[in-house]
Amino acid sequence: MAQIVCASCGREVTVRPQSPKQNYCSAPECQRERRRRWNRAKLDADPDYRANQLAAQRAWHARNPGYWQTYRC
Repeated sequence: MAQIVCASCGREVTVRPQSPKQNYCSAPECQRERRRRWNRAKLDADPDYRANQLAAQRAWHARNPGYWQTYRC
């Protein structure tokens, strides 16, 4: 089986046959980093996705108007 170096932690891992384009190991922190990088790239490259995320944040804020005043009180 093929070996790769994880793009997040740098450890050498065996590529799963079901995922031949695998770049990250299965460690939770590496998967979190993979999702964070995907989200950042998507926000930078896709104006529709960015607008949708902004609309979702505004809708949440409209549904929870006093959240930040009571946060950590």
